[in-house]
Amino acid sequence: MLFSFMQYFRAYRLLGCLCIAFLLSSCEKGCIYHNYQHLPNSVWSSRDTLCFRIPISDSLAIYKLDLEVRHTTEFAYKEALLMLESHYGKQKCKTRLFCFPFVAENGRWLGTGWGSTIQLSRTLGKYSFAHPDTLTFRIYHSMNKSQLREISDIGLKVTIVSRDGDRE
Repeated sequence: MLFSFMQYFRAYRLLGCLCIAFLLSSCEKGCIYHNYQHLPNSVWSSRDTLCFRIPISDSLAIYKLDLEVRHTTEFAYKEALLMLESHYGKQKCKTRLFCFPFVAENGRWLGTGWGSTIQLSRTLGKYSFAHPDTLTFRIYHSMNKSQLREISDIGLKVTIVSRDGDRE
């Protein structure tokens, strides 16, 4: 009888720990979009354009956009040049060259990781939109090499940071 009580106790303790972990890992407050696109075989070809479509429904909100990259410790570059094309509603497409650093000045990887995988995030900026519509981002690399190896995923996260009239 004592043995079965201990089994139940362990099971309830495990269930409690899982519930706490689930609550702590839930989406960040204000996050309206968070999506990754996987790159097969961890290779990003210069011909691969990644497309993200984000529904914008609140014209009073100020949104923060973060670009996220997962790579391995075998990635060969300190930084990568990325082209970001954004299109919103009937506005003209805007193109921006973005230098995405992977390594700090002291030679250490930026970001956080587990094992040989590292994930890092860079804020692209804060934006507001005049009316509800769809924001489309197209992302591709602009490096001299046609293939960037050891990049497994590219993601985009959109978070509401404030609303018109709110204080940050």
